[in-house]
Amino acid sequence: FVRAADGQALSGFDVRVPVKQAIEAGGTIPLLLALEVPAEAGEYLVEFDMVHELVAWFSQAGQSRGSASVRVLPHPRPRPGLITPLRLWRPFNNGA
Repeated sequence: FVRAADGQALSGFDVRVPVKQAIEAGGTIPLLLALEVPAEAGEYLVEFDMVHELVAWFSQAGQSRGSASVRVLPHPRPRPGLITPLRLWRPFNNGA
């Protein structure tokens, strides 16, 4: 889940990462996930919850969700003069 600074849950950020091994109670494993960045710059909270598919979310069974604060920076605008013009023509070469 992704939440805005005011606590409101944002839609479209449900990411699932399959866990292909058993994890002992209290154990840890590294997980790599890719998140789409919200369109608006600001402070966000990313919440992590495990799910036993078709059974229950771990948070519904009394486990706390993991979370991380994330700051999305504004998209930088190109500075004038840094754009290289495209060369749309090629000089005629007569074999010389």
